Amino acid sequence: MNVKFLVGRTAYNIRDWFLARSWLPLINYVPFDRCWPYDVARYAGRRNFATIVDVGANVGQTARYLRGFFRTATIHCFEPIPLTFQELKRRTANDANIQAHPVALSNQSGSINMIASDFSETSAVTNLEGDFVSKVIAQTLDEFAMGNGISQIDLLKIDVEGHELAVLEGARKLLSTGKVQAIYIEFGTDSTDIQHTHLSKIHSALEPYGFVFSGIYEAYRLQPRYRMWFGNALYWNARFLQSEAENAAT
Repeated sequence: MNVKFLVGRTAYNIRDWFLARSWLPLINYVPFDRCWPYDVARYAGRRNFATIVDVGANVGQTARYLRGFFRTATIHCFEPIPLTFQELKRRTANDANIQAHPVALSNQSGSINMIASDFSETSAVTNLEGDFVSKVIAQTLDEFAMGNGISQIDLLKIDVEGHELAVLEGARKLLSTGKVQAIYIEFGTDSTDIQHTHLSKIHSALEPYGFVFSGIYEAYRLQPRYRMWFGNALYWNARFLQSEAENAAT
């Protein structure tokens, strides 16, 4: 492995460990757009999140990363591929507040097709049929929230290889009533790339619900290096804080 990569990764890990400490104030002196969980916490002005939803949880990488920043949150992880789900369960077994669900989130309930890739992070919903396709159970986020008594979501993370708009469509009620505070969502920059939803489509889907674009994180630059191919965008809902303030006043 490249020495420069190891040095850089070590530096990032040290930085994130420091920023995740509960005793560290949520201050503006820390550079913005470097560590997205820290930015989410300081925009909210608190670390005591109640509910985080991780859509496309894979084996729990993001959930375990977020646990360092939001220690009291219940994290709901959705991973429909059976083998990947079992690994997710194994890796998060020692955290009682990480709940793993073997279903896909989409715009309707029922059975949908997924390509179970050898590289589990790229498994994706598909319209294809064939031996390499797995049928999995799907549910909408609105239905899941209603069935599990979830009235608000502090952070919604979505990484579903091009199925992002369907997940958002299945959360229409939560989004329209201002029950989701922040969304961290993977995007692409090439309209022909079916594995990543173009940023413009994500923006168009979220803007009517009052979400504002807050930043880009974890950008990936393949060849040529001057081009950003895909990354993750943070969106913030100012209505959430307004509704919280109104509820506190009543």
